[in-house]
Amino acid sequence: MRGSTAPTRGAAAATINLPVVSCPTTVAIAATPTPAALPSTRPVTVPSTVAPGLAVYAAIRVTMALVGPRGWSCAAACGPTAAAVP
Repeated sequence: MRGSTAPTRGAAAATINLPVVSCPTTVAIAATPTPAALPSTRPVTVPSTVAPGLAVYAAIRVTMALVGPRGWSCAAACGPTAAAVP
């Protein structure tokens, strides 16, 4: 695909510390505890050829995170059962 960041066949994977982006999180339950601070980086194993263009996006009140292109924006919502919706 033209413009894709998909790795080429045989690209070596490496564990790299990617920057963590904090996603604003809406919580639908009362009296939630103060969330712990997110780390500034998180180790992730990805093809080394695409690592410079990636970041980890994480919700601040739940242990949910995903890897995506740097520059994305994000938001999360946490319902009464503590289920997260990215």
